[in-house]
Amino acid sequence: MKLNETEVNNYLQSLLGRDGDSFQQAWVDILEADPQTLEEITPIVRRVRNKAIKQYWNKRSKEVSLYKPIGKNGDEKFTVESILVSPTNETTEESDNGNHGLYKKIVDFLMGEYFTVKETRTFS
Repeated sequence: MKLNETEVNNYLQSLLGRDGDSFQQAWVDILEADPQTLEEITPIVRRVRNKAIKQYWNKRSKEVSLYKPIGKNGDEKFTVESILVSPTNETTEESDNGNHGLYKKIVDFLMGEYFTVKETRTFS
């Protein structure tokens, strides 16, 4: 690489920050590409930065969806996280393993919610 390392470092810091995975990934990609000018570095930095932003938003949307209420217009009282949390009175069956245990937990929760709603509507 014929570029000044300090100049490249300052350029990366201004766009990506100093301490981060994207900063390190940009350096690896730059060393692999062996650019000769700063203009050749720009697409590499843009690609690394866009990938980091995409990863952040994917992670953030998964976190938000765990806590977002399920139901019409989000008016229901349960979330994906509450479905996955085991009830305190649940008995563990050793025959359930792997994905079947997760599906059983989801079905049990939804059945419980259905019967709870059905009971409250019949008494009203």
